[in-house]
Amino acid sequence: MAVILYLKTRLQRTPIPFVSLLLLLSLLFFFPALLLRQEADKREAKEKAWDTIPVDLVISDIPGTSTEDLSLPGYMGDKFLPFGAEGDGSEAARSIASYLKNVQARVSLFFRRPGESRFKKLLGLNTREAEPVFAPEQAGGIRWLEGFNDGFFESSRRACVVQEDLLAELFPGEEGYILELEVKSASYGKQEHKLTLPVAGTHNLSNENIYCPLAFVRQLCREKSLAYTYESLRAQVKVNRQLEELQALLGRYFTQVDPFAPWGSSGEKGIYGAVIYRDEQLKETLGTLEEDIRLLTRLRPLLTAAACGVAAFASYFLCYTRKKEAAIALAQGTGRGALVLGQGAEQLLQLLLALGTALLISRIGKMKLDGSACLAIGASALAGRLGAALRTSGRGCFDCLKENE
Repeated sequence: MAVILYLKTRLQRTPIPFVSLLLLLSLLFFFPALLLRQEADKREAKEKAWDTIPVDLVISDIPGTSTEDLSLPGYMGDKFLPFGAEGDGSEAARSIASYLKNVQARVSLFFRRPGESRFKKLLGLNTREAEPVFAPEQAGGIRWLEGFNDGFFESSRRACVVQEDLLAELFPGEEGYILELEVKSASYGKQEHKLTLPVAGTHNLSNENIYCPLAFVRQLCREKSLAYTYESLRAQVKVNRQLEELQALLGRYFTQVDPFAPWGSSGEKGIYGAVIYRDEQLKETLGTLEEDIRLLTRLRPLLTAAACGVAAFASYFLCYTRKKEAAIALAQGTGRGALVLGQGAEQLLQLLLALGTALLISRIGKMKLDGSACLAIGASALAGRLGAALRTSGRGCFDCLKENE
C-alpha cells in the first residue's frame, strides 16, 4: 500500500521524468536480450547449415579433367555402396559407405550381339541418375515396357534397357522382347559368355549402350567370373560434421586434384584417382555465420557497458534536476542520510518496475534476459542516483533556493 501511495504521489509531482526513466531502464534491460537472441539465431542457423546444406563428392582422375570413364577397379568402387545391398561386406565397404548417401554409381562390361565384331558397353546403374542424361531435367528419356518403371535400376532384375532402333530388330516372344548377346570383362580377359536378357525399356540416346541394374551386373560377374570397372562415382556426405573423418578415410585410396599431373595419370601405387569435394556453399555459409557470431560476441560487452553508462547518467540527471526538492527537505530537518536512502529506495523501486516490464516483453518475444547485463545496468543506475543524491545534499545545497529568491 505504501508503495502504491508513493507511486501515486510521484506521478502527480513529476510524471514525465519518472515514467521516462522507467521506460528507458526497461529498454536498457531488454537491449542485451536482443543481442543474445541475435547470437542464438546465428548459432541455430549455423547448426541448420551443417545439417541441411548438401556436400557432394565425385571421383575424378588426378588432374581433375574428367569424372567419367574412370576405369576404377570394381573392388574399389564397391567400398562406396551400402553394405548388405550392393557392397561386398568388407570392413572398408562398411566404413566408407556409412559416411555417404545418394550414391550414384555406373559400372561397365563389354558386349556384342552374335555376328558382330565391335564391342559396345553394357552399363550397370544403381539409380537412374547415375547416367546424367537420364536425369529428369535432361533430354535423355526411357520408355518403359509393361511391368517396368523408374525403380528398375534400384532392383536386381535380370533385364536391360536398349536403344530404340535396336528394339525394332527384335521379335517379341512369350516373355516379351529378348536380347541375345555375348559379354566379357571391361578391364582384362578375352573370355566371352553368352547371355539372354529380357528388354525392360528403350532409350533415345545416340549410343548403342545397354543399361542394366548394377546389382544384377555384380551378380552376373560373380557367376561368370567377370571383372567390371566403375566409370563414374558420385555421392553426398551423410553427416557434414563427419566430413573430415571421411576425407581421412578416402585419403588412403584417393588424392587431391593436381592440375599439373600428366593427363590420365594414376598417381602413386594404391592411389585410384582424386576426390572433388563440392563444399563451397557450406564453407561460405559457415564462414559468414561464424564472423557474425564473433562480431556479436565482441559487441555485447561493449554495448552493455554503453547501456550502463546511459543508465547511470539518466538516473544521475533525474535526481540532480530535483535538487531544489532535496534542499527544501533538508531545510525542513530531514537528515542527509535519510535523503540519500530515500533516493536509493526510489531508484530500487524504479529498477524493479523496469525489470518486470523488460521481463514481460522478453516473455512475449520468447527471449531470455541477460542476467549479468541486467545486474550491471541496475547497479550503474543505482550508483548514478546515489551519486547525485550525495551531491545535491552536500555543501551548497541551499544555493538553488537563494537563486530562486
